[in-house]
Amino acid sequence: MLYTYERTGEKLLPSFYSVAIEKITGYPQAEFLRDSRLFFKIIHPDDFHEMKKRLAFLWKSDDISSSEFEFRIINKTGNVVWIRNKINVARDSKGKIQKIYGLISDITFHKKAEEELKQSAANLKKLNDTKDRFLSIISHDLRAPFVSILGFADLLLEDETLTETEKQQYITYIQESSRSMLNLVNSMLDWTRLQTGRIKFEPEKFNARELIESSISTVSGTALKKSVEIENLVDSSYHLFADKNLTLQAFNNLLSNAVKFTKSGDRVTITVDKSSAARFLSFSVKDTGVGIKPGNIDKLFSIETKFTSEGTAGEKGSGLGLSLVKEIIEKHGGKIDVKSEYGKGTEFIFTFPVASTKILLVDPNNRERLFYSKVLINITTDYAINVVSNGKEALERINISPPALVITEHKMPVMDGYNLVDELINSGLKESIPVIVLTRDIDRTGIQEYTKLGIKYIFSKPVNLKSFKEAIEKSLKKSS
Repeated sequence: MLYTYERTGEKLLPSFYSVAIEKITGYPQAEFLRDSRLFFKIIHPDDFHEMKKRLAFLWKSDDISSSEFEFRIINKTGNVVWIRNKINVARDSKGKIQKIYGLISDITFHKKAEEELKQSAANLKKLNDTKDRFLSIISHDLRAPFVSILGFADLLLEDETLTETEKQQYITYIQESSRSMLNLVNSMLDWTRLQTGRIKFEPEKFNARELIESSISTVSGTALKKSVEIENLVDSSYHLFADKNLTLQAFNNLLSNAVKFTKSGDRVTITVDKSSAARFLSFSVKDTGVGIKPGNIDKLFSIETKFTSEGTAGEKGSGLGLSLVKEIIEKHGGKIDVKSEYGKGTEFIFTFPVASTKILLVDPNNRERLFYSKVLINITTDYAINVVSNGKEALERINISPPALVITEHKMPVMDGYNLVDELINSGLKESIPVIVLTRDIDRTGIQEYTKLGIKYIFSKPVNLKSFKEAIEKSLKKSS
């Protein structure tokens, strides 16, 4: 896109913009010619001050006739566009700018490729660091159990004077060392697979209470042996959308850890609450055990420190369990924190993504709202269908309880479908809540506008139910 500015009195005013300006910015050339500051108005706020400073330097430098800038603008539909602006200026004998010639290129694709390359390099570095840490753990931590196993095995084979009691004791030592080594190897392999992406990450919708009950069953033998009660206070109405196996492993490790450090006759409690982060639930695994010294809390989740200590019955651990839990939770976009008072107990608080059980249907027509809500009930049996009559009501409902999917009519009173999507984008909710447009009246321009906003599925009524069902299933999977 080409443009020129010319001096008129004390001002530099636009004299030409090529028609390609509309393709890059969404604004027609006439608006740029009418408003000399429009281009400055659409510069991204985070880039504005730097651009202003660099332009001021060009304006004041008598001997500089050209420059090049890369910055972001926000186009008419609210999307961020990266541009490269090459400027040449013509000055008079006093160095004052008389004319500006500009060439603007859309470099958004190039910038995205650049970011992907940076991310790829960061991932490779992370993999290399993981390899180094893995080798360090193998060379150091696996040596001790092997030394113990070989040492006691040699004694059993070579010392004929050993009593039966001593032999039994040495075999017990070998067994303990072997278990310790196996736990360490399993934890390291799981941790490394997570780091390198070798574990399949397959989110699905499941009941949180049922998964926790399954986890309790896994550790119940140890808990029963120690007379530790595990209380599950999570209601059966909560559903998660996460990798079920990884989530189970996280709960297993946390519950096993809680039982390990809880004294006989005490209890472990599991609760859930709403999280401050949208679309997440906050879980708590709380014990009344020995607690953690303040100086050791920062070591809990670090693979480098692998902090561990003996349980109340002398149980040993690899020191990698909580590092693995942290990796699993962060893999789901959640966070984990710990509160502990030495001698009184510990509480792990962590978040997992919640599976919304609602689809929001937005349609002003009572008859069609009733018809399509019945259609949705039949093709999405696991979801409740909420209905509202316009975009404003939809926004209010979404802010109270975000749905898994929004299906909206285009033409509506108060707030239409286009403005509803625009508001979702501005509030950051569009990333987590997919939208399908199901409308009776829309032209090609309207479809293009929705497409620019990132809407993939736009259907005309009456809709082909097979295509509609496929779009809903894909959207729900993406949402979660």
